[in-house]
Amino acid sequence: MNIKVLMLGTGTPRLRPHRCGSSSLIQIGGDSILIDCGYGSARRMAENGINLHDVQRLLFTHHHYDHNVDYPSFVLHGRSGRETPLNVYGPIGTEKLSSDLFVTGGFTIDLNNRLSADINRGTILSGVQDIDAGFTLEGDTWKLTAERADHFTVGGNFTLCYRIDTDDGSIVFSGDTIPCDGIRTLAKGADVLVHEVFWQPLQGVDGRRPFTKEDATEELYTASRRTKHSLPEEVKTIAHEAGVKRLVLTHLFSDEHLDELQGYMQQGVECEVVLGEDHMRFEVG
Repeated sequence: MNIKVLMLGTGTPRLRPHRCGSSSLIQIGGDSILIDCGYGSARRMAENGINLHDVQRLLFTHHHYDHNVDYPSFVLHGRSGRETPLNVYGPIGTEKLSSDLFVTGGFTIDLNNRLSADINRGTILSGVQDIDAGFTLEGDTWKLTAERADHFTVGGNFTLCYRIDTDDGSIVFSGDTIPCDGIRTLAKGADVLVHEVFWQPLQGVDGRRPFTKEDATEELYTASRRTKHSLPEEVKTIAHEAGVKRLVLTHLFSDEHLDELQGYMQQGVECEVVLGEDHMRFEVG
């Protein structure tokens, strides 16, 4: 079964109209899975003719706002017409966030005013679950696997990356991360790797582009370690060692000199390198 992918958001916490917050929609047969729900996700789905109430599963990589701030919009706008369950999964904090929004506070005044309890039941959220590395989820023709990435670890939080396999292909979503065992494990032999890249083209040493640690200013490299984002060379190495067939770059901090970034990433690797864009569609398998 082919995997259809729609890139809904390929941006960062910076608000830009052409790059919404991190979000990708995966469609496999009649199953629709949403990975992350950053700002603009619901609007992007509407712009692409996707009925929100047809999405059955939402998985968060982590709980930074550029990955989850459209969660209530997606749930509430998708309420009308929903007949299929909506189940939500993510790292620690997913259950609390959902409860704060839809059960104990947040939007409960609105929900209780508009709808009866009977209508709310099963049409807002059917199930919410905090998950961790080793979690798997299966449909009739696919299997999803989670591992830990290395990004958001403050206060006991953690970040997840995901792989989806069918008989015809596989795709991996890194979330935000620096190189780590989790993403290396999931990426091994995948057809497509969708990976973030810390692209800050004007912060290189002596006018160079900061592709590598040696090219980057000390300030930039320190920032990449503090915020735990991968430099281009690191992403390239992961993709090359994993033997992926296609690398899709996302979470783009800058739109400047992207041709140079793509050129660098393509050199010395056999996989196809693609610059992610909002509204981009592609198939795996």
